[in-house]
Amino acid sequence: MLIQQKQLKREPVPSSGFLHVHAAEQFKRGMVCLESFRTRPQPGALAFMADAILYDKRAVRPMMYGGVQVFFGTLQAQMQYESNYYKVFASAHIQQLKSEIQRRLKTSSMDTVYPSIAASVHTWIIAAFLEDNSGKHVSAAEQCKRALDVLQWGAQQFKDSRFDIFKPGFIRSVHRFHVCLAMGSYLQGNSGYGVDDISSLARELKAETENSIPEPANLKQTQPAIYAAQHVYPIAEAFGAMAWTHRMRGQLKERARATSEASTHFSSASRFYMRSANAYPEDEEEATFMLYLAAEHAWMAKSQLSVTLPICQQIEDSKSKSDVIWGGAGARSSSTEGVAEKCRKAIAFRRDCEAKIAAGKLSLDDVRTPAWL
Repeated sequence: MLIQQKQLKREPVPSSGFLHVHAAEQFKRGMVCLESFRTRPQPGALAFMADAILYDKRAVRPMMYGGVQVFFGTLQAQMQYESNYYKVFASAHIQQLKSEIQRRLKTSSMDTVYPSIAASVHTWIIAAFLEDNSGKHVSAAEQCKRALDVLQWGAQQFKDSRFDIFKPGFIRSVHRFHVCLAMGSYLQGNSGYGVDDISSLARELKAETENSIPEPANLKQTQPAIYAAQHVYPIAEAFGAMAWTHRMRGQLKERARATSEASTHFSSASRFYMRSANAYPEDEEEATFMLYLAAEHAWMAKSQLSVTLPICQQIEDSKSKSDVIWGGAGARSSSTEGVAEKCRKAIAFRRDCEAKIAAGKLSLDDVRTPAWL
């Protein structure tokens, strides 16, 4: 409705509504293909679904298709169908995949082989999404890394503007997804990713995005969803990942009873979460959530109220903007609603502290941590 009324902002950063609506439209197109699977299977669903996942995975709503089990089962069947239809490449190490692609190119043109590569990439992205949602975080990161490796190699080998998946913007979208999955993989253990590895991935993503040039030059005005996905969200999420690495380091120091070093990392995490929040569109719920994490880590660092209360004020200001898009009934998932509740508690904490300061019971130099933290 907001988009129809042309109320969404394009400047200085496109509204989060553009990104979400684009992802939802791609998801619906994929659903049309899935709904015909039992009667008349057709290719194309995976490209739409992969696009929805890469733009905004919040738009992928299994409950719209009979629930999680039915949706995932049908999607897996579609993956098998399209694997056969497009003759996708088997999951393998990048060197094996490169060899197999080059082997096919000896007898077929790139115009013939490209659909197989594209379908393979879409399949790995969706497999990563399914496995991540099934708690198989290590495998999910591996699937996405496979797609990213092929894309980065292909971009060097096949410099042709017709091949969309080898364009920098698409590759950056997969890189963005990979950073997210790598964090989950690390937490699951035995993943091959260390905190330093994830920090490097995040910094690479940030640098790639900052050095990228929108194509066409008026992309923000003509296709704000694509602009946001390729030039805004990667930076915001990279800052969030950098903050997360400081959180992990802080927790390690805390367990080692190195309190001062832990506080330093938690303070750094808070600052990076603030940078993440500021990089998002102002009406993006993740901006509000990043501010909450900034407050949480400032509390963990035992920061004074002079530091934590202004962050809580920013949470309230941000929430009033993001609720326009994300505050309606059914707009949030159960997990994000939990974070939204924490934001409301942070706002109440600020008001309580300010009342006590006004009454002379507290000062801004005091350190106070919420009882519920």
